[in-house]
Amino acid sequence: MKNKSVKVRGFWFATIIVIVAAGFNLTAHARSGLEYSTPIDNLPRHFDNKSALDEDSIDPHTGNLKVHQVDLSIPGPKGLDITVRRTYDLFNLSAGLRATFKRSYEWAALGPGWKIAVAPKIYLPLQPGPNVNRSGGSGRYPENALTNLCAGKGLPWSLTKYSEFMLEQSDGSTASFFWSAPYEARTQDNWKLRCDAQNLMLYSPSGIAYDMGDFVRDRRVSYFFVVPFVVMGPHAPMAKRPPATSHMYFQAKKATDAYGNWISYTYKEIGMPTPYFAIPGNSNLPNGYGGVGDRIGELMSTVLLSVKSSDNRVLNFNYYADTNRLKSVVDGVGRTVTYVYKAGDARNSILLSRVINAVGDSWRYTYGSGLFQEYPFNGAAMVTTPLDNATLSARKLIGIQRPSGGGDFIYIYL
Repeated sequence: MKNKSVKVRGFWFATIIVIVAAGFNLTAHARSGLEYSTPIDNLPRHFDNKSALDEDSIDPHTGNLKVHQVDLSIPGPKGLDITVRRTYDLFNLSAGLRATFKRSYEWAALGPGWKIAVAPKIYLPLQPGPNVNRSGGSGRYPENALTNLCAGKGLPWSLTKYSEFMLEQSDGSTASFFWSAPYEARTQDNWKLRCDAQNLMLYSPSGIAYDMGDFVRDRRVSYFFVVPFVVMGPHAPMAKRPPATSHMYFQAKKATDAYGNWISYTYKEIGMPTPYFAIPGNSNLPNGYGGVGDRIGELMSTVLLSVKSSDNRVLNFNYYADTNRLKSVVDGVGRTVTYVYKAGDARNSILLSRVINAVGDSWRYTYGSGLFQEYPFNGAAMVTTPLDNATLSARKLIGIQRPSGGGDFIYIYL
């Protein structure tokens, strides 16, 4: 099988610009299908078991590496499909500042850099105010654009970018919300979000309504950071606000189309449950620093547990008890997508290494080996490790092996 390589040149953020080998197309595609019928539907459906979209791409201007694959897709009535999308985004992973990667609640299901989703999500980076301290893991969180939306306040919403809230699609793409009317915000491509009586409803341009839950009961707050809160000492207050260290987010509970067809989504919490605290107000986030290294961000997360529809389509998400990594996705007739991982050790995270679809085709992923490294704080000396392929690619994706005929790809960081 022919190997294709990509060279990536970078500085602080691991990848800035890309050099492409001659004759090499940046994006690869693969697809195949399996026709099947189920007891609940006598008409055969197209089960897109390999992928309606299986691609990797590199932005020639920024050097960002993205992988996007549909692991499983089951069409539904009037276009209300159930589609499981898996994505890898190097820039979303990167912590810059010579750190290996961000620690994030988003890595809980598949490992660093990978996300899996079936529905849109709303999130807002939370930036704690002054007097944040490391030992208590607490701080003052000011009002933000989302609290103001649900209070019916108009412009101006924010003074900093950390007050902006975002729509994230299941393919990993994002869009900002802007004030539209009291209790209403929209994106530039006309997704609409309303907060009436504290309940968040998201409407797609095609008319699908997503119940995102109650602003208080259903919001989640989880870690998303480069380094812990403080950079001055274990108890010293910050002279300036630190970067956003957590996300407040809402996951879709139910999707309903104009014809009354629906899909419901259930989740389970990983690690410590999200504590309630009023915003604006002081947080009570657990002190998760110490002893867990690259997995700190996974201590508070929610992952998909099941998907069900009004026409009896079902997906169940199964997890390994010891690592909380996703083990398999199984539909209502037993077709299974399986996920395999590289064991974690001093030089490796618990990384997704193989995905096997319902007909036995598999994708294999390889990563650079290296120590987990975070940007120094509390007066620690600056790390002087050379910025070469070995250090830049540490614990990051460096290769994809597709099923027969799909081609192999190798990524080199310069």
